[in-house]
Amino acid sequence: MSRTFNNDSECHGSDNVAKGYMTYDDATPCPVPRPHMAEGTLMNPAGGIQSSVNDLLKYYTTLVKSLNDPQETGRTATPGSPLKQLLPLLSGSIRTAASLREQSYAMGWARVQLPGRLCDTSRNQAAMSRMPVIGDSEHSRLAIYHHGMLVGFKNAVYIFPETETVVLPLSNAVSINDGPDWIGHLIIQTLFDDPVKHDYVALARDTLSFGLGTYNRIEREIKAELQSKTASAPKPLRLYVGKYYNKMKTFYMDISIKGNDELWMNLQGNSVENYRLKHHNGDEFTWHMPRNEQVKRGRNPIMYMEYWKIKFCCGTENTAQRIFWVIERDLPGDGMELTKEMPTTGEHQEL
Repeated sequence: MSRTFNNDSECHGSDNVAKGYMTYDDATPCPVPRPHMAEGTLMNPAGGIQSSVNDLLKYYTTLVKSLNDPQETGRTATPGSPLKQLLPLLSGSIRTAASLREQSYAMGWARVQLPGRLCDTSRNQAAMSRMPVIGDSEHSRLAIYHHGMLVGFKNAVYIFPETETVVLPLSNAVSINDGPDWIGHLIIQTLFDDPVKHDYVALARDTLSFGLGTYNRIEREIKAELQSKTASAPKPLRLYVGKYYNKMKTFYMDISIKGNDELWMNLQGNSVENYRLKHHNGDEFTWHMPRNEQVKRGRNPIMYMEYWKIKFCCGTENTAQRIFWVIERDLPGDGMELTKEMPTTGEHQEL
């Protein structure tokens, strides 16, 4: 492997590097900066490794052979392979569905015994009542798979150990639906000559329509929620101003007043992460923007309403002391709690 690294500096200045794009509502591309996950940071192993098609094929060829060898020989490692202990890493650890056939999650990988649904890491599943069943009941086979996405890039990988087959669709654009997922399904259906042929063009159109409808629905839901309540005025905006930190002091939100008495939010001191807060009700504000604006700013569009709300919680002196933000849908309670305070030196780094 000659073009795989986790340091951006190794590809800077090279013309032979994919450019990333987001797509506007009308499917036209919008160029976005390549994502940067610095070497030595927590997220670098998850999204900072860059590679090429040739290197990935070499890697997955070695992975499949190193996975099959211990089962055939009883060895814990394959001679000549740098990949060790793959059986415990890729064995199912958590059952993800009630099914007669296996559907489970390993360490970073989803598993399903076909016929089955490749749904556990797919972004298309949110737009589907049920993902299509693929595979042949007369030729059941195990699929190990994973989907990935960064700003400007989407990908998927499907591994079939019995036939030592790997399907690896890569895309340098983030579309409204999950294109590499549907492309991977189509290739698998064709490769193994599945008896049931799904219309993936139609499924792509359906998930596209669902995605566009969801983004537009969020703005309507915010307006409808406001109309259904007895609205109360905000406090003087100066009472919300300040820096709010999470409990670990690894993230902060800076609230300030700008321009014509407008409340603004800045994330992590980053000069491009500035958003106007629009009053919603009482001490609650929203910062929702149209999907095309999210694309232009290089943000992965978020499809649930709670994410776009910022809730201030005030103390005894009527001054905001905390913020609650549903940054992840599955967080308990009111979401992530941020507390207004002055950090000690060295507890955060301005970007």
